[in-house]
This record gives sequence, structure tokens and C-alpha cells, in this order.
Amino acid sequence: MSAWEKSNRTGMFIFIGGFALTIVVFVIAFQFNQGPIDQKDWEGIDSFTSKDKIERDKAWRSSSQEAIELGKKLYEINAIGEARDVLDRVKQGEYGSSEVALYRVLSHGIPGTKLRSMDHLPQRVRWNMVHYVRSEITNPKSATEKEWDSLNNEGI
Repeated sequence: MSAWEKSNRTGMFIFIGGFALTIVVFVIAFQFNQGPIDQKDWEGIDSFTSKDKIERDKAWRSSSQEAIELGKKLYEINAIGEARDVLDRVKQGEYGSSEVALYRVLSHGIPGTKLRSMDHLPQRVRWNMVHYVRSEITNPKSATEKEWDSLNNEGI
């Protein structure tokens, strides 16, 4: 057997051996893989249904003096730069005055303005801001049952 054939044969054994070892390592890894690290934290927890979410959200949607005061602080923190001008117009009721309309404005922003979506903020924070903004609007309208249902169906 020539040196070239020996070299070729050795290379093929190294390749096949490495490939087989790789397959064995993956099989072992998948066999013992328990999923994402936080998966165990979620096991055994009752499902959080949309009905539960709506009940939780209803508590946040209720206005109180405490929610208004907290909303004012959060408004001052988030109403910066050119977005403040738009938010001041929102406070005047220019983009609606119902709870649902204001929540949508704060959650999604207003296209074509400097007011960007605030959906990165927790829902509770946005609801507190809604309560503050509504307290500043003269004669705000209340959301209709249809608006509430629509908001509930959107899942926000």
C-alpha cells in the first residue's frame, strides 16, 4: 500500500470517527436536556387564562387618587423632548378622552408624531398615566362597553 493510500485511509477513519463522536455527543445532550432553565419555574403553575388577565386588568383600570398621583410622576418621567408637546395635546383631549382611547394612544403612540409607542412600559404604568391624563381633561368621555370589549379582545 502506498503512502498516499495510507494517508487517505487514515483521513477517512478520522473523519468517520469524528462524525460518529459528534452524533453520540448530540444524542447524549438531547437525552439529558431539560429545556430552558426557567422551564422548571413554570411547571406546576396554574394556567393564566384570558379571564384572569381581564380581572387583573380591571383592577388597574380603576382610577384612584393614588393612581392619578403616580400617573403624574410617570407622565413627567416619560413626557420628554418633542413627545411632550404631543402628550400635552393628548392631555387636552385632542386624541380622545375615554380610558380605552387614551390607553391605546399611550400603548401604540400616534403615527406621524414624535409620540412613540410606550408598549415597553408595563400595563400598570400605562394605566396610571391614563388616569392622570383623564384627570386633566375637562369632561372626559367614558369608554363604552363596546370599546372595553374590543380592548379585552385585543389582549392588551
